Amino acid sequence: MDYLEIKDVAVSLPVIRFDDYEKLKAQAEEIANFVSQVEVTEENVKEAKRLLAEINKSIGVLNRRRIDIKNHILAPYEEFNTKVKEIETIVKDADCLVRSQVREMEEAERANKEQVLRDIWGRRIKPYTFAKMFSFDDWMEPRHLNKTQAISNSEKEMTDFLEKTEKDLEVLHQMDDSNSLMLEYLHCRDVAECISRINAKKERLAKNAETFKATKESEPGKVAFIVSEDQEAFAELLLKTNKIEFEKRSI
Repeated sequence: MDYLEIKDVAVSLPVIRFDDYEKLKAQAEEIANFVSQVEVTEENVKEAKRLLAEINKSIGVLNRRRIDIKNHILAPYEEFNTKVKEIETIVKDADCLVRSQVREMEEAERANKEQVLRDIWGRRIKPYTFAKMFSFDDWMEPRHLNKTQAISNSEKEMTDFLEKTEKDLEVLHQMDDSNSLMLEYLHCRDVAECISRINAKKERLAKNAETFKATKESEPGKVAFIVSEDQEAFAELLLKTNKIEFEKRSI
């Protein structure tokens, strides 16, 4: 099949003969000079208007001729432009059709690859105890479905993920607050980060308890709560709804 072989497009430059240019220009300058020196009065106003009307009429004729010549010159270009657009439309329609088929094929390939990886996950996950807390969707990333990503490489990444997850959760399972730590691991997937987050929560609870105790001892009948900024409005509304006095303090 031959591709579009584009050769040079022949162009013949148009020639516009305007033989009266110098003559008309001189007349225009003469008229302009005359008009600029005439002082319009009530006696000559009609003649001045008539003169300007005749001049503008002549200019109108010249402009209409200019437009006719312009359209005449552009006519071959418009015909050429239409032909080029016709060829372009034919090619673009074919391009859209092919691209649509390619996209459908690639989507089918990604769906097939995802199913293969799901089947591998189903076999690989069986021996693990703690790693079952994660699903295939928790592990998979869009890049695993790319054409350049071999299934063997994805399977190795999957195995490494399951091994690391199993070991991490087994370590957390043997620690105090194991349930909280293991649940936190679902979000951060890092042992050290889990421990840090849980310790921070325990510190906030301890601080809350100390504040509560101090308030109860110093101001009987009052109870203190520590809430985050985004919970302040809700806490205030809840207390006021139950006709409980509300006082906001910074810690």
